Amino acid sequence: MAPIIQTFLRMSPDANWYNQDGAIRTVIATLSSLIMQPGDFRQWSLDVFLGLLAYEWLRILIWFDHMGLRVASLVNLSFVGGDRFDEWAARFIGHRARTRILPEGVRRFATWAPLLIPFFIPRGRDWDYVWAGAEHLAQSGEGPSPAISLLLAGYGGAAMAAIAIGAFSLRGAAGSRLLAGPFSIRRPHVFTMNNGVYSLEGDVRGRSFARAFSPIRKGDEIDLTRRPQDPHEVRGKFFYIHEQGRNGESAGPLWSIGAAPVGLTGPDYGLQRPTPASACWTNSHDGIEAQAFVELAPDAPIERWRIRLKNHSQRPRIVLLTSYQEWALNGLDGYTRNTDYNSIHVATCFVRPLGAVMARNRLLRSVNGRSSREIAFHATHIDPERLGNIALLGYEDSRAHFIGCGTLRAPDALTGGRLRAIDDEGVLYTFDPAASLQLRVEIPPGGEIVIPFTDGFATDEYEAARYLADEGGRPPLEKAGLDAVFQRKRQLLPPHVRQKQEPLPFCFSGDGRELRVDCCTRRPLAHVLANPLGSGAIISNDGAMFSFAGNAQQNGITPFCLDSVPTQSPAQIIYVQDCETGGLDSPCFAPYRRKDARHHAVYGAGYAEFHKSIPGRDYALTVFLPADQKVELRLLTIRNTSDAPQRLRIASYMEIALAELTRDSLDHLEMAADESLGALYFRNPRNDFHQGWAFAASSLKLTAMETVKQHFLGGEGYDAASPFMLVHGHGDLSQPDDGRRIALLMGEVEIPAHEETAIVIMLGQTATREEADALIRQYRDPAAVPAALASVKAWWREKLSVLQVETSMPEFDRMVNHWLPYQVLTARLWGRAGPNQRSGAYGYRDQLQDVLPLIFTHPEIARGQILLHAAQQFREGDVLKWWHQAAAGGSGLGQRTTAGDPHLWLVYLVNQFVRATGNDAILNEQVAFLEGESLPRGAQHRLMAPRPSRDSGTVYDHCKRAIDLTLSRMGANGLPLIGASDWNDGFDEAGLKGRGESVWLGFFLHDALLGFADLAARKEGAAMREHYLRRAESLRHSLDRMWRGDRYVRLISDAGEEMAILDALSAAWPVISGVADLARGRIALEAALAKLELGDLILLLDSPFDSASHPYPGRIADYPPGVRENGGQYSHGVSWLVDALSRLAEMAQSSGNPLLAQQFRARAAEIWLKISPLDNLSPGRWEIYGLAPHQQPADVYYGEGYEGRGGWSWYSGAAARMMYAAYSLLGIRMQDGRITLENAPAAPAGPLHLRRVFYRGREITPGKP
Repeated sequence: MAPIIQTFLRMSPDANWYNQDGAIRTVIATLSSLIMQPGDFRQWSLDVFLGLLAYEWLRILIWFDHMGLRVASLVNLSFVGGDRFDEWAARFIGHRARTRILPEGVRRFATWAPLLIPFFIPRGRDWDYVWAGAEHLAQSGEGPSPAISLLLAGYGGAAMAAIAIGAFSLRGAAGSRLLAGPFSIRRPHVFTMNNGVYSLEGDVRGRSFARAFSPIRKGDEIDLTRRPQDPHEVRGKFFYIHEQGRNGESAGPLWSIGAAPVGLTGPDYGLQRPTPASACWTNSHDGIEAQAFVELAPDAPIERWRIRLKNHSQRPRIVLLTSYQEWALNGLDGYTRNTDYNSIHVATCFVRPLGAVMARNRLLRSVNGRSSREIAFHATHIDPERLGNIALLGYEDSRAHFIGCGTLRAPDALTGGRLRAIDDEGVLYTFDPAASLQLRVEIPPGGEIVIPFTDGFATDEYEAARYLADEGGRPPLEKAGLDAVFQRKRQLLPPHVRQKQEPLPFCFSGDGRELRVDCCTRRPLAHVLANPLGSGAIISNDGAMFSFAGNAQQNGITPFCLDSVPTQSPAQIIYVQDCETGGLDSPCFAPYRRKDARHHAVYGAGYAEFHKSIPGRDYALTVFLPADQKVELRLLTIRNTSDAPQRLRIASYMEIALAELTRDSLDHLEMAADESLGALYFRNPRNDFHQGWAFAASSLKLTAMETVKQHFLGGEGYDAASPFMLVHGHGDLSQPDDGRRIALLMGEVEIPAHEETAIVIMLGQTATREEADALIRQYRDPAAVPAALASVKAWWREKLSVLQVETSMPEFDRMVNHWLPYQVLTARLWGRAGPNQRSGAYGYRDQLQDVLPLIFTHPEIARGQILLHAAQQFREGDVLKWWHQAAAGGSGLGQRTTAGDPHLWLVYLVNQFVRATGNDAILNEQVAFLEGESLPRGAQHRLMAPRPSRDSGTVYDHCKRAIDLTLSRMGANGLPLIGASDWNDGFDEAGLKGRGESVWLGFFLHDALLGFADLAARKEGAAMREHYLRRAESLRHSLDRMWRGDRYVRLISDAGEEMAILDALSAAWPVISGVADLARGRIALEAALAKLELGDLILLLDSPFDSASHPYPGRIADYPPGVRENGGQYSHGVSWLVDALSRLAEMAQSSGNPLLAQQFRARAAEIWLKISPLDNLSPGRWEIYGLAPHQQPADVYYGEGYEGRGGWSWYSGAAARMMYAAYSLLGIRMQDGRITLENAPAAPAGPLHLRRVFYRGREITPGKP
């Protein structure tokens, strides 16, 4: 800043602006200087300075002008205005997404420039004039001079303008909140306790959560337990009480010390704050008084609870006291935006001698960048061996097992179920971690019992054990004993659950095109709907629904509410209320979970149905999306099966987000209503990823509409199962509007005996209100919807019928013909989302791999994807590894990276496309490159919003730049540099210093070079073909040097260390790429399968990585052992083994060994079936596997205690890979647009035998022309 100060603040030789400081004063001075003669302006300036010396009130006014306006407003305006100008400038030069481009120095100057306006002090004769004049005015009491009067007039005008602008803004804000009223956040009876390192926040309802500063990462504060995100969300640290009889039978209702979660409160219920550092909840029921007192240790990350139970009756009482909380162990965004990802990293351990459940998150980092040993704990201080008044009966660390199909108001574990036995010690990954301890407490007549609990956070388990020993007043647990517990592994399904054998809760229709599922399963079974326009929904069998438009991550129309248990907080509910009795119901399982109802759901291509029967009434709800419209339709049919007419109130309830999370759009939503159409409209102008008007409408004749969530649900004592508005017939206007929005549409119908009525509910998002209105008018008549549904079914039938196989296994056929292509189109290409991951983004390698099998069935989709991905390439040849589309279209936010492989997938797909279709015209398509900041030296990746370049090239040019970029990044061993990673994103630390090499990437590059050489010959002649073939040959020699007897090296680290694991990709790609001959390929595959094929699973690696692995690969080691890429069945990667075995069969056949070829084909089929879900759909296996049977999961876990558990479903590149691998093992090939079966096996491949293929209506039979 020194040059600026010297330039702008140095003394002027002949000043005529005397201390014109202050924003308004400066404006008036500027205008005066323009309209006055120089001499007159100089005199005016002196007179203003004179008044400043003479009048104290003027000095105060100008001080406010300077501090209140100039500093606070002008400087802040330069920040905000500078940001907006910076973003405008970025858009002006072509950036599609919100970003900033101005240099930091320019921004800093613009920020401080308002303070650098010259302020000179009069000198010499001028000083004598103002000093004498000020003294004269002070003594004479004369009024202000004309100069001061002008200044005052300016201040008056500015004040009036400010008032007018404020009034206009308030009126505009009120208009933007149509139907909502003024926005306010009121959090009554919320408290926070903090000791500097640990905090507890709670409320009067008994909800609380803890957070702590990391003792390792100084300044990093994390939530230890999950916090409630909504005033009605039931989440916190709870204590349940359930009275028992002498024989263990229930002797009273379940209740809780806090009002939450059960909601049963006595007349003495309340929250007291005995001191600022403590809190106490009191409740009572049937003569038992309960208090939960909590305080923080003054100087340690410890939370002390004391549960006091007092028996006011004259008989002994036996109660079960059960604690419950849910682990977070991450920052708020870390576990709310990526809930399942966070949860799979949390290990829990029950330590019986400490009476403690401990939890550790592998995502937390230590000082060396690897997983931290920090640990949280929840413990009770009693002797579990003692059989006196208090005994520890059990514990639970799985949220799913605790809640079951119930809710936290009535969890399965406490309403007929049971917790884990206390002799079941050790470590477990539950994938939905919680902590619950259950005690049996005997209270004598008139007596009381106090039970201590301790929660806290420590650097490791040893410090945690010392804390607990101190708190419990007992000797510390020996290190050897604690180590023994942590080395022991438990089973995810405890013994009392594993012993149960129940029928499968699903079945397929005869043609395999529909799946019927029960509505209450241990893990909800999901289904994905999506259309080519990007509209979609994810639905589970419990009735949970999530709807999105354009971007499933960043533009959820409704909040995501699917869960690892039947939904606890549905974001969409259709209420059905009996107007005579007031009874409430819903056509789905949630939220009412009626035990007297019969439920089932049906999943089909493009639709889902829910069927429910209760005494006197049947429901049928169908949800579907037209293929060419941005609307989701629900057709609700209610049949009156009673002998009397029924008058019903129907209320369609949808929470509105238009963001990733509700809090992201809080107070940003604009709203409108059209009562004549029965519609509500919402828009989030702040969404950078998708824009338009979301709408909700109904065919009902509406009696009420509501947009404020709090008004509909009401306050204390009301929730989603009993909303205030339905209980009382009107909204709860006593509740403040906290900014959360809903679309509530309510009307009434009357159904005669034994007749039915149909109701249509619409939800969608369009670019304009007019488009929304047209859709609403089209479908307001329920008679129009069945035809639309029939059209959707016909559209999908045609879409999926292009290539159909008929084999000896109908279950194989239904996956390959129907469900795998459906999964590819809906979950991967159009929706880009599933129940465990809502990506919303495009992955460069991901979606290119996804369209590989579509070259056979829908080459136009594959072609479009190739062009889309070519447009994500920078001029230098590298690409965006992933990106979100901008709201205005084109590339938005994305990640530029040094990863070695993403750009080569364009070459791979173009090679495959041209070879299969025979259409090389795509090589001549012109596509623009991207421009963006290069990665700084040493950086591996960077988020950015690039802009389209003026430079463009043909698709061939794009491919060539990708190839040449990789060839320019070769290492000391003649292999490609791995950079930030290769196909396995978890290998992100092997090449941080720019020297690590990927052997797998070498095989991939070899394959790309061979294919591209032919394209180069077409475009540039034989010389260029020979150039690339020579590079391929050189690379092959380098790869041959990586052979280690029965395997190839996987990678070489920066330090030159070899990673020689047995890995599915290292075994498969030498064969696929043509580097390995028949003999070596066979050795590599057989050696790998000997270790990777375990029962019904095919693992990606022979052993998992951990923080001590050497060489250390990177974040793959964060995953628990056997989870996802870290040693589980990562279905995408292991499916390449099928391709390799099929290729070996072809090689054996060509070498004159048909018997060996048959063996390879049989192994290929066997491996395919083990990777697929088909091998997990039998009783005894499915209970552990637990996923929907009509989709290919991303992974199946293989860690001790959770072997065979299905991982993430639907959103997986494994669907396309398994589809393509099926074509490969069946010998189906495409050449120049023609399907052939020349490589089809003449004899059955194990249990699988191809009978015939139907392609675009033409039957093709093996062995026949």
